[in-house]
Amino acid sequence: RGVSGDIKDKIVDHMKHLWEENHAHLDYEEQLYHGLSPSLRTGLMWKIFGNVLAQAPFLCWMHETALRELCYFASTRIMEAADVVFSLGEVMDTIFCITGGRVKSFKPKFGRLGAAEQRQMV
Repeated sequence: RGVSGDIKDKIVDHMKHLWEENHAHLDYEEQLYHGLSPSLRTGLMWKIFGNVLAQAPFLCWMHETALRELCYFASTRIMEAADVVFSLGEVMDTIFCITGGRVKSFKPKFGRLGAAEQRQMV
């Protein structure tokens, strides 16, 4: 749009500053991801998540091109000790790759438990 080099450089410097100050904040990252073009977002997400997905045993059959496309939809989720990842019988449209910590699994004795009962058991 005809932005001069001096102004453009200042904007780039400002964006770099915002990135350095906010890169650990997931909300900021999500906003940033959605502001990128699809090809740039795919490239960035591949750098962030590609290694995790490529090493997942259940995805070993996928070609790198398909893994790159899958990375476009990847995100980071930080969970606490009592958080429920999913419940028995729940229909999921999400893949979870646990990269750290521990996961406890359990099967309810009598049918499906509600969220309150699940939290008590974790």
